[in-house]
Order: sequence, then structure tokens, then C-alpha cells
Amino acid sequence: MINYQVDLTEKLISDIEHVEALCFMAENVRLHPMGYYFHSHHRYESVSKAYLVKNVNLKVDSIDKHKYVYESSNSTSWNLIGKHSVEEMTQNFHHFEQDFIISPNDLLAIRCTINIPKESWSRSIEIGHGVHNEKCIFHLLYYVNGTNLMHKTTCLERNATLDVWSEHIHVPRIINKEASTNI
Repeated sequence: MINYQVDLTEKLISDIEHVEALCFMAENVRLHPMGYYFHSHHRYESVSKAYLVKNVNLKVDSIDKHKYVYESSNSTSWNLIGKHSVEEMTQNFHHFEQDFIISPNDLLAIRCTINIPKESWSRSIEIGHGVHNEKCIFHLLYYVNGTNLMHKTTCLERNATLDVWSEHIHVPRIINKEASTNI
């Protein structure tokens, strides 16, 4: 079993922050998820959600080879696969409500919404590895059939608070709203 981790590192600067990551399945491996958990320090009111986005195509910018976009179509679907809120203090693995497979060219979209009280606005709040930092880490527990394993098991988003989702893929309005609410 391999741990698929999204680790987000960035400074928080406003009252509500969206910490986001997009993890594209570029390898020819089919993952059979068994469980997940979000790890955060719960310093502020927060909600975390993970989506499996099907039917997307990765497109590299023709001018800037380091920039990429995910092309969506009418058949692109966003499926909520996991959620966690500050009220759930346990950070144990949770089982998925339904079975699904993560296939090549699928996308994992992770968003943590952190509501920072006004009294904390005067200081910088860091997201990082330290015990005094806030963090948003999504772990995915899965298995594969056969011997073909993933080589890249960590997805890292360096500019996580810079609207990663909207910069790289069309996010339906209802998903954008749902991903930030405690429902």
C-alpha cells in the first residue's frame, strides 16, 4: 500500500483562504482506493474536500512549457470522494462511500478552505511542515492489481493559495461553491 500525499506550502494572508492542489494521473496505473484522511492542525475553522475529476486532457502551453492546463469537455465530471471538517477531530483513515477506480488521465482536485478570524489578520499564518504551521495534507490509501506500481507518489503544489483550480481547469460554479462549504 502506498500513501498518495498532497502537501501544500504557502503563506495565508486574508480571512478566507483556499488552499488547492491538482494531481494529474500521468502514469499508466489504475488505483483502487481503500481509504483516505486529511491531516491539518485545526488552528482555524476549516473544511477539506477531495474530488475525482474524470475525462480531462492535460495540455502544455505552447509558449511556456512549464505551464499547463487541463481541458474539460461536456463529459468531464467532478465527483466528491472525501471530506473533512474541523468538527471531526479524528484524523483516521475513512472508508469511501462507494468503490471507484482512479485511471490514467484522471485528476485529483483537493481544496482546503480555512476561515481565519479577524484578530489573526495582523500576522502571517504559514502553511507548512512545522507544528506551529497550519497544513492541509490529503492521504490516499490504495492498492493496484499486478506489479505495475506508481513511481510518483507525492503531489506537491508550491503556489497552493493562488487559485490553482481556476488557473488550470474550468470549475463548475456549483462545485466551486460546494468545495468551500461544510456540507
